[in-house]
Amino acid sequence: MYARLFLNRCWLSLIGLIALGFLFWTSSGALAQTPVEPKSFTDIPQSHAHRIAILYFANAGILTGYSDENTFRPDQPLKRAEAVKFVLLAAGEPAPDAALFRSDFLDVPAESWFAPWVIRAKDMGIVAGLPDGRFAPGNNVTTVEFLKMLFAAHKVDVSDFFQNPEGAKPEWYTPYLNYAKNAGILEQEEKTSIAPDALVPRGQAVELAYRLALLLKASENAFLLEQAEQWMAAVEPYVTASKANLAKKASSLAVDLTQQALKNAPADAATLGAAKLARGFDELMNAFIAGLKKDFPLAGTKANLVIQKAHEAYWANPATEQIAKYLKDRAREILAQVGVAEVTPVDPG
Repeated sequence: MYARLFLNRCWLSLIGLIALGFLFWTSSGALAQTPVEPKSFTDIPQSHAHRIAILYFANAGILTGYSDENTFRPDQPLKRAEAVKFVLLAAGEPAPDAALFRSDFLDVPAESWFAPWVIRAKDMGIVAGLPDGRFAPGNNVTTVEFLKMLFAAHKVDVSDFFQNPEGAKPEWYTPYLNYAKNAGILEQEEKTSIAPDALVPRGQAVELAYRLALLLKASENAFLLEQAEQWMAAVEPYVTASKANLAKKASSLAVDLTQQALKNAPADAATLGAAKLARGFDELMNAFIAGLKKDFPLAGTKANLVIQKAHEAYWANPATEQIAKYLKDRAREILAQVGVAEVTPVDPG
């Protein structure tokens, strides 16, 4: 009953507010306006787990999908030729000159779309081909193979990650896998469940590349805040689709991104406002999850924290007013449902 009431009453077009021009960092002049979803795929709904990562690269012109049906096919295994082109573009490499193509592999014809990319990757030491002289462009890629390509294209130094924590003999993929685990490229559940020979789906590969981008761009506040906005906007679609676990991941990542931005610019009021909003969204999810578990006192406590964080966000940056109001309204609806009184927020000291 609680979940049905919450879903019916609480999630009222947060994305619409952002589309109207919610820009919580404008006071610092970091970014004037962010286009809302200029690219989309018919098989990537707003509630898709990899949507933000896929659209990030699609909007950058790195991913185009399948034009015949405007699909991305995220569950389809990634091919070696696709992987090579993607990691090179994701790393900022310019398109290679097809006129300079040379035949280094028996199965990479000059007229193929992937030929220049394969040769560029070979010259950069990203791929070496098979012992029989083939590249096997149509073969599926495993997760560890993709990690090697991804890190090599971005020139990530993995030389300190050869040692296995368990003391087992290192494999060729050990440093790439260890780096991915230590750097947070692999999420906690993936660290223990991944098998070296497991194929990587297209959507998951893009997600891994996106996480690397978050790591490598940790000093770029405009990027961090733009991505944090996307993750806050993702909370509503995930909840509406009954994907509370993804909504919680989204709110937690928004917190991580804004905290990094705040570390970069601790005196910036707009960044502080964004960080407070992210905390508000995270507490909103905590309140929702507590309600689902029928822990109504905790849900009420968390809902009051939402109101406090929204108040602090507006105090730091008045440009957050619309989203702060959204958070307060949602929190008050939770309070009404769980029968807990609202606590008047305290002005920041």
